[in-house]
Amino acid sequence: MTLGKLISEAATALKYSTHDLSNETGITPTSIKMLVEDELYTNTIPVRKLKELLEYLSIPLDEIEIPIMETFELMEDKVKNGKHKRTHFSILWENEESMQKYINMLKIISAK
Repeated sequence: MTLGKLISEAATALKYSTHDLSNETGITPTSIKMLVEDELYTNTIPVRKLKELLEYLSIPLDEIEIPIMETFELMEDKVKNGKHKRTHFSILWENEESMQKYINMLKIISAK
């Protein structure tokens, strides 16, 4: 299951709208929509904001690595198929090493 699907299911179950999620976390409605639709790399969202979103949705932080990596793989497929274009600078965060560092940081701040 991708992160977008996980967020979508949790928001639907709790009857939260995109605007509810945005107001609670400070993540823009556009970014929330793109997260839900698996249309952006997770690590483009500040890690503390993602933590707030997951906590607001009661999604256990220790179960999030696989959905984040599923979304990463989906985005990589979109790049290969020409459905997502990388900019000259986006390669700095649109890669597996950056995603792993992001997940590690999420684990660190979740332990606090």
